[in-house]
Amino acid sequence: MIQTFTVDNMNTMDAMNDAIVTNISIHENILEIEYDNLDIADPEGKPLYPYNKVTISYEMRRYNDHFPFCEVTVYYGRKNKYKYIEIEKLIALTKKMRMESYLYSIDSFKNLTLAFDLGRPKKWWSVEIFLDPVKITYNWEGEPTYFMSNYED
Repeated sequence: MIQTFTVDNMNTMDAMNDAIVTNISIHENILEIEYDNLDIADPEGKPLYPYNKVTISYEMRRYNDHFPFCEVTVYYGRKNKYKYIEIEKLIALTKKMRMESYLYSIDSFKNLTLAFDLGRPKKWWSVEIFLDPVKITYNWEGEPTYFMSNYED
């Protein structure tokens, strides 16, 4: 099942709360984040997500044919310090550390911020990815986890 969002309706996307990132990549102006094993339930025991796997593609706006706007901020809690890093460095860190999604937010300029925890035991950082999206595509795969009345093909 494929869902497509624009800046006008991106506030209706699934937040991917508590979902573990299994892969992240960037190609040109498209950031892709993959989540697998989405057997996460709400407090009442109902599945949070319609399928077991999703790949989300964030197509970002380009400015004057330059690089798309995609900025990564890491907050180092013990040092009480923020640091900007390149998206490629974040991708490399996710190969060694666990990255868990917990929030997205939309500002008044319709920019999107994705929030994650990144780390391993005893060492956790907060990560935010700032995007200026044009189109967002959720590509759900696998067996449905519950009745799909809220979702359209």
